[in-house]
Amino acid sequence: MFQSRKVKLKPIKAQAEFFRKNFGAARFIYNWGLEQLIKHWEENKDKEKKDRAKRPTSYDLCKELNRLKNTDEQYAWLKDVDSHAINYSLANLNEAFKRCFTGVSKYPKFKSKRDSRQSYSTKNGKALPRLKDSNHILLPKIGSVKFYNRNYLPEVEYKRATISTDGDYFYCSVLLEGEPKELPEPLHESVGIDLGVKTAVTTSHGTTFHLKRNHRLERRLKRAQRIVSRRKKDSRRRLKARKRLRNLYRKISNQRNDFINKTTSTLVSENQVIRMEDLNTKGMMKNHCLAASIAHASFGEIKRQLTYKCEWYERSLQLVSRFYPSSQLCSHCGARNKEMKNLNRRTFVCHTCGFSLDRDLNAAINIDNFCTRREWETGIKANDRGDSSSAKRRYSLSSVANR
Repeated sequence: MFQSRKVKLKPIKAQAEFFRKNFGAARFIYNWGLEQLIKHWEENKDKEKKDRAKRPTSYDLCKELNRLKNTDEQYAWLKDVDSHAINYSLANLNEAFKRCFTGVSKYPKFKSKRDSRQSYSTKNGKALPRLKDSNHILLPKIGSVKFYNRNYLPEVEYKRATISTDGDYFYCSVLLEGEPKELPEPLHESVGIDLGVKTAVTTSHGTTFHLKRNHRLERRLKRAQRIVSRRKKDSRRRLKARKRLRNLYRKISNQRNDFINKTTSTLVSENQVIRMEDLNTKGMMKNHCLAASIAHASFGEIKRQLTYKCEWYERSLQLVSRFYPSSQLCSHCGARNKEMKNLNRRTFVCHTCGFSLDRDLNAAINIDNFCTRREWETGIKANDRGDSSSAKRRYSLSSVANR
């Protein structure tokens, strides 16, 4: 099983300059390859399918690039950078087109040098990235680079190293092969979780996880954005203002990522089976009143981390259909209360049996019971009154990670 470890680097001035040169080379090659593919399409789009030339592969582009480096002086500077950074850049371009053709992502775009986030990957068959000591890593064509997290990287052979920057600091993410640490026996057999804005995660056992918005940082962020907009472009004062703005964004992002990592790790370590709703986050973001809060809650990131952590630690993650009305059903008798569509009602009250419970906790219990109740497993649907005997909609359950 492959894992990734990320550390913060502390390069000297010459090493930082070499990193920036490789960032520029990787970006230049990506844009050059994209330009060649667009030019190829413009030349062949009016021809019949049988007369069209075959689209160049990453190998063809790499072969053409090697020819240009030896014959054209404009490309001679590429000899001084890491050759694997160039190869990985073309491979990334090929992967971007594959994702585009399969409908996973949109058509690839050109990369901008103004983007503060830059990266390149490196690998060498004879000089794989490896540790020199507890806080130094050896990288091809650059040598020993110091990093901050002492003893964080294990002493194994690394398959690949990706150097990245956020505009101010450098990071190294290494790909290694190994088994994760074994977790103790889970405390619960299963748990249902309800994601929300006011309470980030509510479990069917009554545990809540709150992701508080730092309003003080958000006010500082708005002020920093106004300052950047008033500075003259390409001036030193604008560069300083953009750096302060990046620092604020980084601080907010680090706080959010720390909360999500700790929450998902707790859920995976304490439960064998985790059930959650497959929310349509893109559609929810169209509600402009809640868009900022939904983006801050990071529903997609919580789902992503639960998915790979369940695969690592042999847990099971099950997704309940987004059309399942978990907030409208009574977890005690199964009756449906359509008045709960109003988000201002924070307490669920059943008009049939008189049962009352917190809205999020009631939804989490319904999600957990989605599989255990036989009527939901077999696809029996609930009507408007909550009577499970009649059927109007079929709800589904999909297993993401079931080991």
